Amino acid sequence: MKVVLNKLTYLTYQVFPSQKANSIQTIRMLENFSLKKMDVRLIYPKRGNLDFRNVAINDFYNIENEFEIKQLAHKLPFNYIKYFEGISFILSSFLWSFYSVRKVMKNISFDEVIMTRTHWILFFLRKYKNLIIFECHKYSKINNLKHPIN
Repeated sequence: MKVVLNKLTYLTYQVFPSQKANSIQTIRMLENFSLKKMDVRLIYPKRGNLDFRNVAINDFYNIENEFEIKQLAHKLPFNYIKYFEGISFILSSFLWSFYSVRKVMKNISFDEVIMTRTHWILFFLRKYKNLIIFECHKYSKINNLKHPIN
């Protein structure tokens, strides 16, 4: 099966803007896809409790080849609760990923490629027939999930 990459949605639980390597790498990758005339869109959680999030991403990263950037509401950010931070992060990521995948997939055609590096997003995308690219930087048992269609 030949896949034509015309439309790409990158759905992630990452923080933007950020000086962390994973955020910079994601932006540069999407910028390069956009340079190749692909219809590219980045979707990530809106974490309103952090002051520097108001900085425009295009300015922060000096993006030359623009692409669509969209934030989705995040009602339960993990850093509000000081106790049980690990469990709080997992629960927050789980709930945001569940909500976001359902919301995003309502408006996506079958031929659109979905890319993520977030485990929960990958888990919830498994029921859709779109081509899903999982950006894996460290192999683990959870990364080895089989797609239900296979």
